[in-house]
Order: sequence, then C-alpha cells, then structure tokens
Amino acid sequence: MAKKPKIPRIDDLDREQANLSDGDLDALLAGSLSMGGASAVEAFELESGEEVEGSVIGSDGDDVLIEFGKNTGAIPKDEFHGEVPESGTRIKATYRRFDATREVAVLSVSEVIRDLFWREAQIGMVVEGRVIDVNRGGLVLLIKNERAFMPISQIDLEHVEDANIYRDQTLECEITAIDNDRAELVVSRKRLLKEREDDRRMENIDRFEVGRKVDGTVRRVNEHGAFIDVGGIDGLLHSSKLRRARDVIGDGPKVGDRLRVEIVHVDTEQGRIGLDIVREELSSGGVTLARTSDAEVTTDLEVGESVTALVSRIREEGAFLLLDDGLEGLIPADQLEENPVKPGNVVQAEIVAIDLGKRRVTLKRS
Repeated sequence: MAKKPKIPRIDDLDREQANLSDGDLDALLAGSLSMGGASAVEAFELESGEEVEGSVIGSDGDDVLIEFGKNTGAIPKDEFHGEVPESGTRIKATYRRFDATREVAVLSVSEVIRDLFWREAQIGMVVEGRVIDVNRGGLVLLIKNERAFMPISQIDLEHVEDANIYRDQTLECEITAIDNDRAELVVSRKRLLKEREDDRRMENIDRFEVGRKVDGTVRRVNEHGAFIDVGGIDGLLHSSKLRRARDVIGDGPKVGDRLRVEIVHVDTEQGRIGLDIVREELSSGGVTLARTSDAEVTTDLEVGESVTALVSRIREEGAFLLLDDGLEGLIPADQLEENPVKPGNVVQAEIVAIDLGKRRVTLKRS
C-alpha cells in the first residue's frame, strides 16, 4: 500500500518560496492578512492611493519603516504627530510611489489617521491641539492635522483680553460640536477646566469648617461679590458683605488682594463656600453679620427686601439660595412650576419671612 505523502506544516515551508516574512506569517496565522491583495505584490506594481497593511520593523532617519508582504515601506514620522508606533505594531497606510534609489515604497498614514479620527470623534472627547492662528473670535487649533475652532469665551474660566498669548501653545480641550459633512470641529478648554475645578472642589470641601478664619486671595470680582481662593477652592464674599465692610476695604477688593476672611457657610453637596470679612478686622463703628455662636445668628436682612442670590440646590420643598451669614433662602416648589431653576442660576426674590433659629429665609420669586 502506497504511503500517503506528508502534508508540510506552514511553519516548515521555505519562507522565500512562500513569499512570506515573519510578520506576514504571523498575520496569516492570526487570520488578519490574506495571501493575495496589495500586501502580496511588488511595491512598484501598486497604484497611488492603494491601501496596504504591514508591521513596524524600525526607523530610518525621519521615517518609520514597515514591512508589508515582501516589501519595505517608509512613512514620515511627523505624520504620527509625536506618537511614533513601536516595532511590531500593525499599521494601515496609503501607497504613494516607489523610491527606486532607496528601494522602498513611500507610504502615508495621514488619510488613514484622518478617517479614523473622524470615525472616533465624539462630543465630550478630550483632545490636544496646537494653536496655529488667532482671530477676533478665538483660536484656530490643529488637532490630528484637522483644524478646530475654540471661541474666545471658551479659552479660560475668566475672560481673555488678548488671545495672542496662546499662539503656538498646545492646549488640552474638549470637543463640543462636530460637523462631519463640513469636517469642522468646535472645542472648549473652559469646560475642561471647569470640570476639573469642580472635581478638586468636591474632593477638598470637607476640610473647610464654619467659623474657621483663613487668608485668601481675590481671584475675581463681579456683581455677586468677590470670589476668594482660600486654599484651592473659591469662596464667595457676597456683595452685601462688601458693602457693609467698606470702612475696612474701601470701595471693594481688587483681583490679587489678600484678605482675612471667615468661613460662614459650607455646602458640601454643591461644593460652595460662603465667606465674610473677619470680625476683628471691622472697625468699631462697622456692622458685622458674623456668626456669634452655633445657635445664634444676626442679620440685617428685612422682610420685604429684594435679594439677588445663587441657587445652591434643588429639593422637593423648593429651591435653596445661598444668602448672607450662613442663612439659606427657600423659594417654595409651587412658585417654580412655571419657571423652574437649576443649581448655579442667579435669581431675584423678595424676603417674606426670616427664622434665625433655623437659619432659614422664606422667599417669593420676583
């Protein structure tokens, strides 16, 4: 009986006869590369724009070298935007031409990276881009070789007077709008900074206690009062307190001023801190609304007075507003049905009742 011929295993084949490199053999066994197609032909037989796939085998000067089929390809390193792949990494690229002098195929990954970027780009994705232009409306960034626009209002937490200081800088930002048809991106750095500031605030809020006196630096001033950095967190020195402390601080603090303040309110849920000028810094003729004990609070708020305050939280009973001296204002829920509010909104209301024992002020929406 004739002996059946032994069928050779693929790893026993002569690789030169099979036209397979080690990388191609591994890919074939993994099912990711077929014997036919662009990777199995001579590079000079390919047409410009044809896609190939291979493995990184090293670098040569300004190029990353890949092996595809029995060919070697060269891809400019700058097309990888600083993220040069390691040896063994599988890469798809587009064939450009054959360099007979170097005997390599000149390849490009720009189109592949661009297609991949637009497929993966989504609202909320954090990306990095280099500022390549500045105009009256904001910044133009280059992200993965794609142009993106950052409105001037979205550059920083504070208003930016001169956006030219960001020219040529690499900024981390968040995608806020995508127009795939027009290949346009809108990004925001402010949103990312705000999220991180909020996270830091929530992590640190527990170490602040009512009654504690600290030194702080004024970061910004607006119609609501002065926002003072008291150790990584901004506390609010309400505008009403600034008015009553004019005998100490004059017309009001300026950005960069150092002030001695007392913590009079801590909202751990919203990460907000209420401040007051410390009692001993007020002149004898000044009026202080500082807390005198855990159970006793004084205030010069009056029934019928109109107040403007920040909504700190929403509960079933209504909206709570951060007022002076650790007092909370409550707008009952039935007044919010037609015109609801959210935490962070600034609203105007009228005081209808004051309960100092409960540190609670009942309000009516103006």
